[in-house]
Amino acid sequence: MRLENFSFRPVPALDDPDLQPFTEIDDPLGPLAALAGSWHGTGFNTIWRPHFKVQDRFLELNLTKETLEFEEIPGEIPNRGFAQKDINMFGLHYLQQISDSTLKAGIHLEPGIWATVPATKVPKKPATVVRMASIPHGTAVLAQGEATVIAGPPVIKPVDIIPFAIGAPGTKGSFADAQLGFPELKLSKKSDFREPSLASTIPGITQAMVKNPNLVLTHHLKGQDVVNTIA
Repeated sequence: MRLENFSFRPVPALDDPDLQPFTEIDDPLGPLAALAGSWHGTGFNTIWRPHFKVQDRFLELNLTKETLEFEEIPGEIPNRGFAQKDINMFGLHYLQQISDSTLKAGIHLEPGIWATVPATKVPKKPATVVRMASIPHGTAVLAQGEATVIAGPPVIKPVDIIPFAIGAPGTKGSFADAQLGFPELKLSKKSDFREPSLASTIPGITQAMVKNPNLVLTHHLKGQDVVNTIA
């Protein structure tokens, strides 16, 4: 991960670049500054995988062990403009590793970059943050948006994994109804289209977690004094 003997330096230098992205924060990384370092923890993964035998789906559930490493990219990252004048960006590169903690098997690897972008005039947009991710099964992601700070812990609403018809999320119905159409959701019933096929083999996975995976996050936050949250 180390960027030894490397530092961005525009060649030639930018001509009167715009100011750093988040001038109210005494760090060019702005809201990303606190990410630097190594982060370790546990989690829960759930995904409906495509399946091409007998039926079209397979439900995978994993208790996970996760590591995220962030390192600041030295120097100002130049972005040459045309309609928009030149700007400097600042960022960190990261590596995310997720393993199934029961099987001791890697299930996700993601290198990428987080960067801050100054306000622009063309198009007219405020300062933003951007995440550029690459996942080694042929997926690249670029997500850009504004950063906000709220007092206290994050607001994490319940969410479900009930499948719905393409483009029609209103077709899901209740969780109880979904278990009839998608029996893989009912952990007390053995299924050849779910891993684990019998959930009792992994006591840490509960029916409540499958009904609302965000329960894992809200459980970890209990008892913690969260001063503020950067979104």
